Amino acid sequence: MFEGRMAGNAQPRTRMENNGLSVSVPLPEDGRRNEELEVVMTHNCLLDAVRNGDLVRLGEDGPAGGEQRTALKACRDRQSGLWGLRCGNKITVLPQYREVFDLCADRAAVRFEDGRTGVVDDSGTPLMVTDRCRRLRFLKGELLSVTKEDGSDYYTDLKTNRTYQERPVVFS
Repeated sequence: MFEGRMAGNAQPRTRMENNGLSVSVPLPEDGRRNEELEVVMTHNCLLDAVRNGDLVRLGEDGPAGGEQRTALKACRDRQSGLWGLRCGNKITVLPQYREVFDLCADRAAVRFEDGRTGVVDDSGTPLMVTDRCRRLRFLKGELLSVTKEDGSDYYTDLKTNRTYQERPVVFS
């Protein structure tokens, strides 16, 4: 996914290699297993990322004691034109979808490469597969709005997997 583009005052690669400031040391096997990528940014970018919720938040030492998850987001591969899914800065599903319609918590409404549509979880496992349709959209109360090719709508309850021609009223 990384294309090697830099914003700002980028120096040519030959100049960076010849200045003698970079040191490369191979990590032992134990260090490679636990290696994590880090994001380095300026204070202004950090403030924007915190406001937008784009950072990976790990809450192992947090008040709840469990890991806090960031929202699921779509990411596009420029070379293939396909879409994948990511949580924070970690890509959870490699680009394999022609279109991502909507995202809700840990689910995504997508169009597969064969043209069918469906709902997948954050690891890419299909939870529900529908026939070809124009649009999918998540609604409140675990409902999925499906717009067919002819423009007519029907609704699917994601908890029970039942379909309705009219939008059902959900009491919470």
